[in-house]
Amino acid sequence: MISSLDELAGQEWRFTPANMGAHLSQGEWVSAPHLELLSTKWVETAFGVNRRRLAISTPPRHGKTEHGLHWAPLWCLDLFPKRSFAMVMFGAEVAQQWSRKLRDTVDMNPADLRVQIRKDSRRMSHMQTTKQGNIYALGVGGQLTSR
Repeated sequence: MISSLDELAGQEWRFTPANMGAHLSQGEWVSAPHLELLSTKWVETAFGVNRRRLAISTPPRHGKTEHGLHWAPLWCLDLFPKRSFAMVMFGAEVAQQWSRKLRDTVDMNPADLRVQIRKDSRRMSHMQTTKQGNIYALGVGGQLTSR
């Protein structure tokens, strides 16, 4: 677990979800100023500067889903592989599609990432890291209580 960004010296691509997205996509995913601001909010939330919850609301087609359901959860899992995270959307099927994309990115980048998904825990609705962290993908009405 990372306690401060100082531990990431020389690995600047790990500093924010936007940096990670640009690095792991090999430049295919390109950030924008509002996503850089959002990345800063993710960092503040993850390190307890703000509350431990972050709600995102922007107009359609502004990158919030790619950033918030792909790069940000991946960034969080890489920094904190023992924690649990929930990806919640309007529909479970869509949330599970993003969960699959996250899993595929982890599988394609084993040398870069410090987190791995357990081979026996790969359901799109719930995956567990090799360090006992969890990622849940749910829709409205999905069960999140007691998790």
